[in-house]
Amino acid sequence: MVGRNFRKLLRDAALYATSLTLGNGCLSTSEAKENRINDDQTRIEVPSKLEDFVHNNIDRWIETYHKPHITGMCISKQKTSDEMMPCAELMADMLRNAGVQNVKILREGESYPSVYGEIKSPNKNVPTLLIGGHYDTQPAVEALWTITKPFEPKIIIKDGKRELCGRGSSDDGQALTHLDAIEAYVKTGTPLPINIKFLLEGGEEKGSEEMDKLIEKYKDLLKTDVVLITDSGNIRPSVPAITYRSRGLVAMYINVKTAENDPHSGDGGSVLCNANTALTWILSGLIEPKTQQCLLPRFYDDVQKPSEAETEHIKSLEYDLNGFMDTYKIKHIIPKNVEEVKSAMWTQPTSEIHAIYRKKDKEKKVVPNEDGNKTTSEAEAYFTMRLVPNQDPNKIAEIATREIYQRAKQTCLAPDQIRINVISRDYPASADTENVYVKARSRALSMIFGIQPDIVPVGGTEPIVGFYQGILKAPVVYDSADTMDDKAHGNDECFSIEKSLVPMVLTNIVTYQLLLNTTK
Repeated sequence: MVGRNFRKLLRDAALYATSLTLGNGCLSTSEAKENRINDDQTRIEVPSKLEDFVHNNIDRWIETYHKPHITGMCISKQKTSDEMMPCAELMADMLRNAGVQNVKILREGESYPSVYGEIKSPNKNVPTLLIGGHYDTQPAVEALWTITKPFEPKIIIKDGKRELCGRGSSDDGQALTHLDAIEAYVKTGTPLPINIKFLLEGGEEKGSEEMDKLIEKYKDLLKTDVVLITDSGNIRPSVPAITYRSRGLVAMYINVKTAENDPHSGDGGSVLCNANTALTWILSGLIEPKTQQCLLPRFYDDVQKPSEAETEHIKSLEYDLNGFMDTYKIKHIIPKNVEEVKSAMWTQPTSEIHAIYRKKDKEKKVVPNEDGNKTTSEAEAYFTMRLVPNQDPNKIAEIATREIYQRAKQTCLAPDQIRINVISRDYPASADTENVYVKARSRALSMIFGIQPDIVPVGGTEPIVGFYQGILKAPVVYDSADTMDDKAHGNDECFSIEKSLVPMVLTNIVTYQLLLNTTK
């Protein structure tokens, strides 16, 4: 898609109206018959009983889907696969309560439990839509949250609109908007236009470990015409986005352990190899301190530069840099201007040290640093690299591992005192926006939000996109209605009820209707 068809993509996207409102207007294109949205219906509207149901039940959904005991127990980075089962059971109950049928929990190997469900349309020979998403959340440090405790959701008023704040509200609370839409159909007795399946994974925040094996095992059950994942990001306020590319990811823990306990520094200093000193010296050779460029040998060798057409497209995107800096209270950045920011976020790889732990207990929970004069015997760092097209995560992981061990040899560490655990080897993913399903979703977003969605690359990683494409042989649409000030993964994470949640539920309802009228 990023190659020779990119200009055609942009031309086609420009044909869509930029100010369609619900029940007022239609789209008309000159696309080829074999890849178009049928325009037999000149008006696509949300049936009034469905819209009324959404508005009358939104507060109940918020209370049900964001209870503290749900998000607080779904932190995959702090739990084993078995420990996530109660959370999976809760999610399965949510699907059943919404009217989804044949609900079951799927597992394979070391994968975290995934929740499957389906609901069939009474219509014959209609498309099947698989809705992907995840129910696990990121960890949170309570002391850094100012609006509410991370796992005690709270509704606030911002610019006259309600926002639900709490961990998981945005990432991936967006997936639950499809459950809301399904419940509206079921509880109002409105026939579902198409067949719908769900697959909500429990380990997305840990890199979708072994989800490829799970999808392979259950590929007949998961068979679909298209996959829709509402779990991406936007680049400007109140404008939804459809993603055409995400970065790959190599993530690893680097552990240094030189003793079972910390001796007094008067005894251990210059006698025991200090784990903090050794680890920080190793890390110092991985990233250039001023530019933050990766120093690993051959790291940039396979980086694929964007085409001329994509470069022009990226320049045309209106990225809200001021909003980004204001959201996170950033005073200084490395790039010199917004164009360099977009290039750094979307076309270049990254390498980052996210955390350095002094020690971990048996439950893998961080133990706070102590200021006592001790010689540190154990330290661990979390190190990642985001990858762009043509970079192979296996190759990059090997380069990084080799270099880290080589640097360790230059310290006081013995060979058996350093261990590397690579937890993610995810390829960059690209989505074909030349298909009818993307155009149906784009049209639905335009109708509800009143503006054409941005077509954007994102800096994050969606490893499961490649699994769906490669194993199910199905096109993937991934989009988002949250905004950067929702602070996904950050402190004070929120999700706008009026600006994002309600419009996305209505967009889903319209999407299902539009997919009924598609021809491949």
